[in-house]
Amino acid sequence: MSNKNSNGSLSDLVRVVPYYQRSIQLSEDIGRQDAVEGYICHETARSVLHSMVQQVVNTNQRAFTWTGPYGSGKSSLALVFSNALSNNHKAQTILRTDTITDFDKAFPTSEKSWLIIPVVGSRRSFIAAISEAVGRISNRECDSKDSIFKILRDLSNSNEHDGVLLVIDEMGKFLEGAQTTGDDVYFFQELAELCSRTQGNLITVGILHQSFKQYGKLQRLSESTQNEWAKVHGRFADIPLISSTDEVIELLGNAIDSEISISDQLKYKVMVPVAESIRTRRQGVSKDIESKFLNCWPLHPSTALILGPASKKQYSQNERSVFSFLGSSESYGFQEFLKTRLANELQSYTPADYWDYLQANLEQAILASTDSHRWSIASNSVSRAEAMGTELHIAVVKNIAAIDLFKNGSGLAADMKVLQALFYDCKDEQLKAVISDLENWKIIVHRKFNHAWSVFEGSDFDIEKAVSEERASISAVDTQQLSNLAKFQPVIAKKHLYDTGTLRWMGISIVPQSALNNHLRNFKYSPNEFGQFIVLVDSPDTISVKSQLEHLQSETVFVVGRPENADTISNLAKELLAYEATAKRPELEGDSVALKEVNSRIASVKALLERQLTQALKDIEWYLPGNNSTTRADNLSRLASDLADQHFAKSPKIFSELLNRDSLSSSSVSARRNLLYRMLNNIKDEDLGIEGYPAEKGLYLTALKNTGLHNREKGNEWTLSLPTKDSKRLAPLWNATDAYLKSKDDSVKVADIYDMWRRPPFGLKEGLVPILFWAYALSNSGRFAIYRDGIYLPALEEIDIDYSLQNIKRIELRGVELTPSRLALLHSVAKALNTCGISLEHTDPLTAARKLVTIVYRLEPWARNTREISKEAIALRDLLLKASDPHKVIFYDLKQVFNKKDDSDIEQKLIAVIRELTSAYSSMLKRFDQLLKQQLDAQSNSQISLRAKNLKDTAGEFLIESFLGRLTTYDGSEESIVALLSLVAELTLRDWTDQNVVQTRNKMINLCRQFRELETIADVNARQPTRQAIALVYGAAGKDFIRHIEVDDMAYAKLEDLTTNLLKQLKSNDLDQELQFAVIAKTLEKLRMEDSNHGS
Repeated sequence: MSNKNSNGSLSDLVRVVPYYQRSIQLSEDIGRQDAVEGYICHETARSVLHSMVQQVVNTNQRAFTWTGPYGSGKSSLALVFSNALSNNHKAQTILRTDTITDFDKAFPTSEKSWLIIPVVGSRRSFIAAISEAVGRISNRECDSKDSIFKILRDLSNSNEHDGVLLVIDEMGKFLEGAQTTGDDVYFFQELAELCSRTQGNLITVGILHQSFKQYGKLQRLSESTQNEWAKVHGRFADIPLISSTDEVIELLGNAIDSEISISDQLKYKVMVPVAESIRTRRQGVSKDIESKFLNCWPLHPSTALILGPASKKQYSQNERSVFSFLGSSESYGFQEFLKTRLANELQSYTPADYWDYLQANLEQAILASTDSHRWSIASNSVSRAEAMGTELHIAVVKNIAAIDLFKNGSGLAADMKVLQALFYDCKDEQLKAVISDLENWKIIVHRKFNHAWSVFEGSDFDIEKAVSEERASISAVDTQQLSNLAKFQPVIAKKHLYDTGTLRWMGISIVPQSALNNHLRNFKYSPNEFGQFIVLVDSPDTISVKSQLEHLQSETVFVVGRPENADTISNLAKELLAYEATAKRPELEGDSVALKEVNSRIASVKALLERQLTQALKDIEWYLPGNNSTTRADNLSRLASDLADQHFAKSPKIFSELLNRDSLSSSSVSARRNLLYRMLNNIKDEDLGIEGYPAEKGLYLTALKNTGLHNREKGNEWTLSLPTKDSKRLAPLWNATDAYLKSKDDSVKVADIYDMWRRPPFGLKEGLVPILFWAYALSNSGRFAIYRDGIYLPALEEIDIDYSLQNIKRIELRGVELTPSRLALLHSVAKALNTCGISLEHTDPLTAARKLVTIVYRLEPWARNTREISKEAIALRDLLLKASDPHKVIFYDLKQVFNKKDDSDIEQKLIAVIRELTSAYSSMLKRFDQLLKQQLDAQSNSQISLRAKNLKDTAGEFLIESFLGRLTTYDGSEESIVALLSLVAELTLRDWTDQNVVQTRNKMINLCRQFRELETIADVNARQPTRQAIALVYGAAGKDFIRHIEVDDMAYAKLEDLTTNLLKQLKSNDLDQELQFAVIAKTLEKLRMEDSNHGS
């Protein structure tokens, strides 16, 4: 090792780069060329930018928060990012924006550049602070929330800049002051929504140390307020910015500018052993970690590894960051170390030095934190070492204690390699002797599970012996426990989702071979989790496994594999069970120290096991039973997509996040119902007649219009039909359903169709199934009859849609095959209907039967029940009222009703019967009209009305008065006849039977007689008589008779002339008065005889 100024202190050769000592002032540093010098953009920072880019390009998300601990580089990244958008080419080079996919698409930059509006948080009104910043940058007056939003919208929509970036640094301070200032945090939700809705490029980035809810919790806000804050934060896409351990080490190396030359010997004594040690405990360690350690010198590698985790501690965040620690001049700090160590002394800043720094400066803060117990135990161990040992003993304990406290996530442990690297100038024998002393004094203890030392917490319980005993009794691993530990996330078939719009995934299960058969047979298929990756961790019989898979009759895709580290997983799983059994031993009930140690080991073994389980999926050969092949998949999602494509080869391609899912939101359920109503009622209208953009409009566009199902015919009329260009792959679904229906002789439950659609090769989601079914049914309305609860539905109504959504098992379909003879009969029926003024939209059995049934159901109730029509009309009517099968009605029943085989005969009969049925009710009313005129001897309706008005209020009885009242307005129309008959029958015609017709006829005859009698005594009631009553009594041998005669005024006037002429004729024959009476009597006798003969 050769160093300049070797007689001076380390501070002469080592300095902290100024960039890492100063804090970022976003509002002042934006635009400065030198502000970005020294910044290193690591993958964590690039992943933040990549996440933003993808969301901006693929979604409407435009508001983000970056969340991470102090010193994680959030403000620095914001500064460089802002400068990059301001056309700072140096910043763009640092971020390597040209290598971030779609960066220029998400954040296009030209000569205009982006307008950057920086805001730095403080415990003041955030609305006031943001107003000031927006007003200052825009040179416009801005003094309120509304003006903020208006100016931001105007700026983003203008062409002056490529976009607008609002950066809110220290956003958490605004939240901390919200309760004091009275600002409503809902402002940030409105800001996020503004960014999403604005047409131009408007991006907001807030920089936080924790979530909104956590800030609320620290201020002891109510749970409901905390939840409201969390909802506001939910409007932002939160992206964590937490540097990895290796990145922190690299940053430390960049921050330390050293002129010290390190020998290869020192490198192999210090850097290499520490690197080898952490690689055994942590995956993904940088290949060049040794070089990074070298750049950190004189920070010892183990110190560099614990500084990152330590800086994340609540008590250490007062130091802001690891870089603040490097520049601080506090006791036992790094700067003091540099000033007090000579350059020619081969010394480094070790975890023991860091222990001293923490004890001198932060012990009280640590004791107030969650680490207080661990610190107290470690501090006690150091105190015992100080009382019992040498400086070397004390240094060893301090190093072990500091590593114990801050090793989390680093992979570091105080094993022999690390201790030798810390005491590289000490002989191994001496170091081992010191460690032995400390073990014997029970100050430190060796942890077998990670082969490292920790401070001793004090217990006489022999953990190793107990674990060995428990381990000996364990023969099999607990695969359920392994599955819980692994926390395997479902493998989403992402490419399949992108290609079809349908989300599917495969689960991951750990299963022993002994339980494989039951697992395969008991797994429940769903269109979502369509298969499973099964991980075998025991030693399976490969032939048996393949045989089970090949003979399995299942719609589920099963892929089986055994990882290369299966033995390691099995051993760790058994060790975990042994530790858990040990923790339940009664000896530990009163030994909290030993129990704590066992629990610590359980946690460590679990962590190891979790890492091995994660690794398992990377080193596994999968057996694909469908292809009888094996594969090693680096990307399980791609494999899942390939399997989904094969399994659901005929799945329709419908891209709707609201519909193409199994569970719909309440608003989506309502929108789907409204869409189905529209399909039923507005099929011929463009966009189904949906105006504006209600929720159902979006569903219509994705499920019906974009798929081509609702399309315009050549006649410019819209209809539901299968599109000719089937880009959305609906034809296979339609064709399979056609074939399924044709294969069934009887009706088919729609629930069975739903079930077929859910299964491979279609795999439809529940949200889509009702819409596609009704699209299928309505587009084939002439080929199928629809039934509910076994009853044929001649005309679908909205209630039928509701029933189908509530319980599809109630709905059935039935189809029929049309032969030439059936087609001929069908055309005859169509002609008959057309002759009767009823046209068919489609010449098919269902439409024809619907029209016939509709005819019957539109008959008045009496006409639907009367027997006063022809036998054929009764037979057809009753048949149609009970019809449940339109095809049977058309092709079988009509021939039986008319007893005809010839189609033309059936046509003529059908015309006659339809006319008879449709006119039956009106004919019955007409007969009553005729009866009324006959009984009243009236020639016209006006005569009846006039006569009734003359008699009004002369009857003295309610019924006859009401009868007279109805007759005053009687005009012979069906309405007036119905009104009159309802009065006479004292029953509405809807409830009439044939018996009511007879009874009403008799009542009407009686009322008409009373009417005439009132007319004969009209003068008694001071009314002008409109009829004359004549009583005739005639007596002769065996020829006596009495006759009452009523004559109206018009007829009576004619009688006067006839009587005068008759008397003149009698007198002209020179007959005396007696003979004249005899002639009249003889005439009466002959009239009576003629009347009797006519009556007989």
